[in-house]
Amino acid sequence: MNEEISYFYSHQRKQKIIDLREDPTQTTSTLNVDLRCPEVSVRNIILPFSEYDTVSTLLQRIVLVVGMAPELSSTYALACYNASECIFFDERKLMHSYQSSFGTGQLSCLLVQTPRQIPISVPELPEGQYFCELQTTCHEALVKIISRIRMESSPEDYGLFAQPRDNSKKGVWIPETSTVSEYKKNENDTTILFMCRPRYFTIQIGEDTISECIDLTNPIRTVARDIMHNLCGSLTLAEEYQMIASSPGKQIPLEEHKNLKFYCLSGDVRLLLVPRVRKMTVILPNGREYVKDVHLTHSSADFLKRICGEYNLLSQNYVVQKVTTDGKTVTLVPWTALKQQGVRLGDKLALKEIPNTTSKLSSEDLEADTSIWDKGVTSEQLPEFSLDSSKTFRPTTLNILVRMLTNEDQVDNHFIKTFLTTYLSFTTSEILLHKLRERFDVPGHIPEQQRAQIQWRVCAVLNYWVDMQWETSTSALDGIYDFVNKLTQGQLAPMVKRLQNSIVSKRMKPHREYHFLEPPPPPLINITALPCPWTEINPVEIARQLTITTFHFYSGIKPTEFFRLAWSKPELRHLSPNIVELTNLFNKITNWVTHSLVSTPKIRDRINVFHRHIMTALKLKELCNFHLLMAYISAINSAPVQRLKWTKSKLPKAAKQTLLELEDLTNIAGSYRNLRSTISSCTPPCIPYIGIYLIDLTFIEEGNPDTVDGLINFEKRKLIYKAIDVVQQYQEVGYNLSPVKGVIPEVGFVPEEQMFNMSLQVEPRGASFKDIS
Repeated sequence: MNEEISYFYSHQRKQKIIDLREDPTQTTSTLNVDLRCPEVSVRNIILPFSEYDTVSTLLQRIVLVVGMAPELSSTYALACYNASECIFFDERKLMHSYQSSFGTGQLSCLLVQTPRQIPISVPELPEGQYFCELQTTCHEALVKIISRIRMESSPEDYGLFAQPRDNSKKGVWIPETSTVSEYKKNENDTTILFMCRPRYFTIQIGEDTISECIDLTNPIRTVARDIMHNLCGSLTLAEEYQMIASSPGKQIPLEEHKNLKFYCLSGDVRLLLVPRVRKMTVILPNGREYVKDVHLTHSSADFLKRICGEYNLLSQNYVVQKVTTDGKTVTLVPWTALKQQGVRLGDKLALKEIPNTTSKLSSEDLEADTSIWDKGVTSEQLPEFSLDSSKTFRPTTLNILVRMLTNEDQVDNHFIKTFLTTYLSFTTSEILLHKLRERFDVPGHIPEQQRAQIQWRVCAVLNYWVDMQWETSTSALDGIYDFVNKLTQGQLAPMVKRLQNSIVSKRMKPHREYHFLEPPPPPLINITALPCPWTEINPVEIARQLTITTFHFYSGIKPTEFFRLAWSKPELRHLSPNIVELTNLFNKITNWVTHSLVSTPKIRDRINVFHRHIMTALKLKELCNFHLLMAYISAINSAPVQRLKWTKSKLPKAAKQTLLELEDLTNIAGSYRNLRSTISSCTPPCIPYIGIYLIDLTFIEEGNPDTVDGLINFEKRKLIYKAIDVVQQYQEVGYNLSPVKGVIPEVGFVPEEQMFNMSLQVEPRGASFKDIS
């Protein structure tokens, strides 16, 4: 029956529509509805509506007008055909959105029973959703959605992502051959999202190449920040890099505010991160100022080397200072990027000459002007060296030490290691190289066989020098290379060739690298759920990430950082950057653990936090990260935490026993006797507690002079070497772990007095357990 029913059948409704028409702020149109309802005989109605009516409101009006039971409104929906496709109206949207899509004036639509369909969230569509049938595959849905949006992209660039409503659960990408209904069991369990698929790119920064999975919808600026954070833990350095998309025969600079999806990259594409060049004023020691190209991603040492090379200056005699716009000067750390040290456009970089802090000896004491051959000392007359503490090495001259270093009759590896580890505390690389060249130039009266043995020993020491010293200066490497480059003939040729290869390798890779036969264990965390509260992360993974950060600084410590207590003196701290960073990390973790306990108001939650910290400390011990193990125990034994009697008493019995064992291990008794014993028997990789050796070196430095009667006190250097050797021993083997950003929380420093007051708030003095429960 095609009877047409007017909406004006209802007098009450008629009045409402008339009022609506008289409102000049709203626009009315008419809706022509074909009824596909078996419950009624009417087949068509026409009614006016406002552009600000919701689809749900209209649906309820229609049901009321045609005389259907109100509860049936939930089983019907409004729909219309667009390009032979049936589109269902979203009940939450205003009719205005459909007028803009299908035109103004009279709209024609259908009232049909709601099919069993699955909504897919598509922000690019005006209605915000796309409905697909239960048996529609993921690929079929993608094709239809992309055609609706009229995108030029391929379906392979997009996917359907099933995101559980419970954010603690991990979402998954729906395989293209699977039906959407497999991942949408009911209305409220999962949201199906139409998203751009992440894509793996090869990323090149200098000589380093990594593979990274990148969300194509993220801005280029965000992508660069994430990459720099993964590589070096820095977000600020990203500003100093320009990202370029490189394909065979073509390079495209990428704009920061756009995303990779905008550029429609396809085929073999590599992303390059190239340092930006900044124009900055450089002040030379003579006061003259020049404008130079500066890469803020380079370290202060690299910048100093380049400028000193341009003006024929010795880089070891200068430090770099930042001069701010208000005239303040700050001495920069050699091995850290300029950007990370706060250097900004508008600042000036000044070269300041510094006194020789590596030695109190004069050139006369060093015998720099006295030939090593002037005093006829035979091998039998050289002093005997031993690492045994009971045998004291008497003070001597530099010439005698170099003679012992290159002794043709006896090779003492302990002496060689001690000398090459500590020589910068009493001489310089240039003077040492000069002495070795003197030693190589054997006088004519020496027998030929002895001459060959001496020259062989000199080349062997040079090999030791290059292999052992990761911080060998560029000038020293250049000097060694120029020297041995003339010795490519004769019996020394094989050793010279090896030495040349070592120097070239050291120039190309100035920092220690670690290689592993097996892949690292997978992280024990849902990376897509980050960031999340640290209490939801497995203590094993927290310990792993803390160990990665600790070893980054520990492995970078150089022997020179231990000299003259530089880490403890404000004017010399820039000479011990990695020791300073390790100390800062120790203090930061101690402060964080303490604050996390006293800032947790509920005792049940506080017990859980305490237990997790004990488990993390145990995992640090199992990873042989004794440096941060000591930080955790220091926090637990701090005054604000020590007084939390009720919290400690309610810990599980196993946790209490573990804590007792860890406290016994880290006990200061006997100058950390238990901890020293454990470290000495530990299998690498290992990170010793650096504080033990800093204490030892403090006693050595303050109790022993550099010189005795103008001679080098090498006994002091022997003691220094024995302390440093433990640190160097465990730098050789790295940790095979995968870094994950966002695991370690970023927290500010809270004063201990404030934390003690917080401790009093959560457990007041004299409070019973019932009072704080």
